[in-house]
Amino acid sequence: MNQLRNISKNLIFAFGLSLFLQIVLGNYIVDGDSMSPTLNHNQRVFVNKFIYFHIPYESQIDINLINKFKLNPDNGDVVTFDPPFPYDTTGKEFVKRVIGKPGDTIENYNGTILVNGKPFANKFGSTSEISKEEKILIPEDYYYLLGDNRNESNDSRSFGLVPRSSITGRVWIIYWPFSNLKIFDYNLISTLNES
Repeated sequence: MNQLRNISKNLIFAFGLSLFLQIVLGNYIVDGDSMSPTLNHNQRVFVNKFIYFHIPYESQIDINLINKFKLNPDNGDVVTFDPPFPYDTTGKEFVKRVIGKPGDTIENYNGTILVNGKPFANKFGSTSEISKEEKILIPEDYYYLLGDNRNESNDSRSFGLVPRSSITGRVWIIYWPFSNLKIFDYNLISTLNES
């Protein structure tokens, strides 16, 4: 009887842990080369799905309390998101880099992305036209996302701005292949983008 009880406890613990990890961590398989060299085709990554948590009825809760604890995507973050419908109907999430957040201006100057008038991480290469408009002001609750491999990426240049509600998480760890193991240091990324 004790053995059956121990097995039951272990199963419940394993199920609880699995459920917790599914809520907090997502498993994502990179499809394509749009984020190369940061992420390569068929790499497996863990995505922190909790970092940008969304409260469904936040209008009924003290907004100051929410803003105190709520994190929003920042420029440089590598995020997963649901692409705008009807651009993609497969149900598969995309992964791109946040280039502009609400209130930022985005412009293309001879292939160089300028965010608020300053070049943004030009190590990712030049890009084709981002818009028919010379300058884009990003409205509240929207983000501008680009792939690091600008010549091979379908991104905000194709499907436009991405709403905050479509962003599902931030890439945290490359775990497979194990030889490519990497933990993303977003403080370092922010520093590189500012320099």
